[in-house]
Amino acid sequence: MSVTKPFSRRDFLRTGAVLGGAVLLGPVTRFISPAHASLSSVPVVDRLDVHVAVDAYYDLLAADEERPALDVKRTRGPVHAQHGLALFLESRRGSETRHVMLDFGWTPDALVHNLKLMGVDAANLTDALVVSHGHADHFGGLMKFVELQPEGKRRGMPLYLGGDDALCHRWSRRPDGSRSEFGVLDRPGLEAAGIDVTVAPGGAVVAGHGFTSGVIERSSPEEVLGNTLVEVGERDGVGCSGEQHHAHFSEEELKGNFLFDHHWGEHVTAYHVKDRGLVVMTSCGHAGLVNSVRQAQAASGIDKVHAVMGGFHLAPAKSDYVEKIIDLLIAEANPDYIVPMHCSGANFSNLMARKYPERLVNSYVGTRYIFGTA
Repeated sequence: MSVTKPFSRRDFLRTGAVLGGAVLLGPVTRFISPAHASLSSVPVVDRLDVHVAVDAYYDLLAADEERPALDVKRTRGPVHAQHGLALFLESRRGSETRHVMLDFGWTPDALVHNLKLMGVDAANLTDALVVSHGHADHFGGLMKFVELQPEGKRRGMPLYLGGDDALCHRWSRRPDGSRSEFGVLDRPGLEAAGIDVTVAPGGAVVAGHGFTSGVIERSSPEEVLGNTLVEVGERDGVGCSGEQHHAHFSEEELKGNFLFDHHWGEHVTAYHVKDRGLVVMTSCGHAGLVNSVRQAQAASGIDKVHAVMGGFHLAPAKSDYVEKIIDLLIAEANPDYIVPMHCSGANFSNLMARKYPERLVNSYVGTRYIFGTA
């Protein structure tokens, strides 16, 4: 099995002829202080279509479904499944339509191929970008996606991060204790391409229709399960300031670097669908599935949850732990639908199928979820 390398900064710089000298004109990163962020009036959309552009699972024979207030459409064809996640979001509010790309999978090849197969003209439609957290399986296709945007459209296009932590270098730990690099977001490259990188730890309205939750408060008993290491600081012009880490690690710990990765800058993306409630997209859920939903509710002031979808990062967990989290989510948020993707794990889907089958929707690459249907 061959594995395509994520699109690197070096690869990106080779596209200079295409990007047309954007270095001198690129914006600088904006930081929105939580004290000034206001989500007191989250927009309400009439409809939300979620296209699963990258995920690890595919079933050619999976049938379309019609659920109350939800249509599920499957793509037939040779999609590329891979570990990672990318969602293309299309929302409608009256006569207004907006498009947001949430995460970008691990490799550009899978992302571009699958969007084309799904009939999504993401290059010409996208209004805003969101990266959920600093893992390469969620931003690996980002640079190529940016390159495909028409220059006039991408200049000033916002990309939302939940915190400076998302810009840190990440490392994977091998079984023998050694480390291997797991990527870093190329902020200078994004800015050179004209992207308006916006760090919003207090949340932000996205494209006038959706919103990011801001940094996720860790209020439930959930754990951050088996994970990467984070390196604080910059190397070769990329990396993070470590501002978010000073509140959680001692100076002595910070000196040692290669810290356990708590994803202090992770955030979720959500929409308020008219007469239905929140559709919450956790992306990876390192901060906890229940914590993630709580944060979307707190940021928006809306308690009703229509659907929770994305990676829940429960694949490493034992069944009894997963069951406790599922029961807590149902008891607190009572979502109509739960759509596990990416890193949620087989235990999660199996337990949902046994205990709450009417709420479970199995997800595959190429699926389109239409929320807000009559």
